[in-house]
Amino acid sequence: MIDKKYSRSVNVFYVPLLIAAILFSISILFAADSGLQLVHADKTIGQKQGSEQLRFFEGAVHFHQDTLDMFCDKAVYYTKQNRIDFTGSVHLLDGRRTIDAQKVEYYPDTRLAVCMGDVRIRNGQDSLSAGYFAYNFKSSRVEAEKKVYIQDRKHLVQIWGEKSLYLANTHFARVENKTKLMRIDSLKNDTLLITAGKLEYQEQKPTQAMATDSVWIRQDKLKARCDTAIYFVDDEKVLLSAQPQAWYEDNAMSGRRIRIQLDSMEVKTIHISEKAKAVSLADSVDNSWNVLKGKEIHLTVLDKKPQQLQAAGNASSVYYLEDDQEKHGVNFATSDTIRIYFKTGKADSISILGGSEGVYYPENYKGEKAFENQGTGAGGRIKKP
Repeated sequence: MIDKKYSRSVNVFYVPLLIAAILFSISILFAADSGLQLVHADKTIGQKQGSEQLRFFEGAVHFHQDTLDMFCDKAVYYTKQNRIDFTGSVHLLDGRRTIDAQKVEYYPDTRLAVCMGDVRIRNGQDSLSAGYFAYNFKSSRVEAEKKVYIQDRKHLVQIWGEKSLYLANTHFARVENKTKLMRIDSLKNDTLLITAGKLEYQEQKPTQAMATDSVWIRQDKLKARCDTAIYFVDDEKVLLSAQPQAWYEDNAMSGRRIRIQLDSMEVKTIHISEKAKAVSLADSVDNSWNVLKGKEIHLTVLDKKPQQLQAAGNASSVYYLEDDQEKHGVNFATSDTIRIYFKTGKADSISILGGSEGVYYPENYKGEKAFENQGTGAGGRIKKP
């Protein structure tokens, strides 16, 4: 006859071994099916619902598969679907990047994680957050929706949108619906803002963003719009095409292509090529406009003020002359090169270079002006944004 005291001690001794054996058998079962292994859980329960066997795990839950470790407070494994749901402080780690979410549905066969509720993925200095995204650990492909936010700390770039495709291995993102890119120089309090219907961002060199569909660009006194823009982040250069227009203070510019060069987040030059045109309002009362045209137009900015505006190649200009708010007529000129010089941001003088022709009309002149016949006036001028 076995002593009862000895029997109880034997049972107590074997309980931890029994639990370990159960956990080990579950781990082996997962491994046989998909390579998914249970590393730890404070509590495990098996339950059958209909034709499907469920397994519940609670307390410091830890699963492992390949290079991926999965942590949470609770988990439910659906054997028939081969799916495991993680809830409560979900944290996924694959050695290179981490994911935090409120709930994750994970499919071991395809390595797909469907993440929900304030989801955030960190990939080096990059991070992506959204209300929902599906992450494929095989391809490192992320499809995100609902208040998408991407941050590139290295280049001080932030991106917003409603829908995104993100390739973690190549640091590439395509964002759609109400997209916005912002780059901030916190020391100088300067901000570059790009809004568009769609935006593609590539962090690997050359770091660049391509914006398409109703693009708007804003930086201090600069406003620009087009249908396609490419922002080269490292070079601080923006290329605009597809009906581009730009405004800097009182100067409105248009052409086939526009190149904006920045330095430390400040506009330094604006270059317009092919059918270039720059206009500025001379007098709102009689609706008179200063007009400069040429194959190319180049605006130089110094200390955030226009310094020089130059037209080259079949250049022409119509400029209304004024001194101390007193009108002195209008000057019409054609030349190889025409330069407009500014003083405190306002047109101050004109230089006409190379094979020039010009006509000056005094303020009291009432006849027909040559530039009115040649279409050099303000017809088709750019409206202010």
